[in-house]
Amino acid sequence: MQECIEKLGLLYDDLAGIQAEVAANDIVNRAKASAKDGDVLCVTGKSVAAVSAGNEERGLYKALLETKLLVDIPWSYVNIGEGCLSEHPCFKPKDLIHALAELGKFDTVIGTPVDTSAAVLSDFWENFAKEFDHPVNAEIQSGKLNPAVLVPINIHGDGGRTFKKSEIMILQFQSALGGGSRLSGQKRKLPSGAEEAGFNLSGHSLATRYLMSTLTKKYYSEDPTPLLQLLGCVSEWLGDLYDNGYEYRGQVWRFVPLGMKGDLVFQAKAAGLERSFSRVRKRKLTANSKPLAGCCPWCLAGTADVSFECFDKDAPWMQTTGARNPAPWTTTPTTIPVANDQPSFLKPDLFHILQMGIYKEFAASGLCLVLPLFGGSSQDENMTAMNQKLMQYVKESKAQLHMPKLTLDLIGARTPNAYASGGWSKGQDSVILMGFLEWLLGALVLK
Repeated sequence: MQECIEKLGLLYDDLAGIQAEVAANDIVNRAKASAKDGDVLCVTGKSVAAVSAGNEERGLYKALLETKLLVDIPWSYVNIGEGCLSEHPCFKPKDLIHALAELGKFDTVIGTPVDTSAAVLSDFWENFAKEFDHPVNAEIQSGKLNPAVLVPINIHGDGGRTFKKSEIMILQFQSALGGGSRLSGQKRKLPSGAEEAGFNLSGHSLATRYLMSTLTKKYYSEDPTPLLQLLGCVSEWLGDLYDNGYEYRGQVWRFVPLGMKGDLVFQAKAAGLERSFSRVRKRKLTANSKPLAGCCPWCLAGTADVSFECFDKDAPWMQTTGARNPAPWTTTPTTIPVANDQPSFLKPDLFHILQMGIYKEFAASGLCLVLPLFGGSSQDENMTAMNQKLMQYVKESKAQLHMPKLTLDLIGARTPNAYASGGWSKGQDSVILMGFLEWLLGALVLK
């Protein structure tokens, strides 16, 4: 019986986590295996197990639809361009919130249990006012806004891949509050007995991030107008949630965006940045060289008189941050609220900075340096030995590595002139390889 329960648990975990990493045929095959083993399946499990071979994508969707496991959220269509863009499909945030509230999932929208949310939200805004100069603080002080039903949210833009590997922009919103992380310490207790708010990091993305729309790159790579039009719609929807709110349990809950996070490519497009990571000098300075616009939206680093390479305690770029930072755009984006420090609305995304940035390059560089220590007669032989160690580490640590194996090209060790930037596409692999590097150094030292 216990084995049956565990198998069913795995099946439902897959059903709850359908995304690019879990192909439909894998879910169908697991359901079929469960049925073959004689496990007791619910109506949904039986429907999934009955999907015919070669029809997994459509069959799985039909099974979930017929057994009412898909959330019923109405589509909205907006005009952001010509052709198919004249009726571009979206989910309005208010429609999403209503659908989740009807299912009793309003907790996931606000990021904290509803029963204790009044104390948690009030405490959050009290501490927020001490740290940040934001227009919402004055609205709360004047009594216009009730902090007990005011939910802080973030806009999130991120690149992804379609099933045919085309680039796609994904726009979503999420509460600024959540369950913290597995490394979070003990939370402060509030006078009401509730725990203080945690940041929104732990938990499945299906229960913490909410899709608004997507847009394939071909529609905005040359001309960002469709993306900007779509963001204009997002601004209107979120503005409605702030001005008019959403009524739940007899109270009007309002939502206020505190930031827009994402990778630097998204932010450069979405905010029309004239100062961004790509604006650095790529050739030797000559009389015909164009003036440097700057490479950072949060300061003047990378301009003619402010070096971005300087990391002194009194670096010149530090004097151009915050309210002293000139606007990095010509026209203020519609998603940016009126505030003293508008560029601060753009939030750096820790996932891209660490897992797709620092961790990636550090792990790749470290593995390149360690590779010769295996003592093989060639780099290929050393890489074979390293992969054997990697498989041992993955098994011992029970890690879920996405890449099948390491290669010389993947870590940047094919030639002495290659840059070790890390060629893998999954951020979690960077975390695993950081752990593997530390483990490997210990193993080699012992050897």
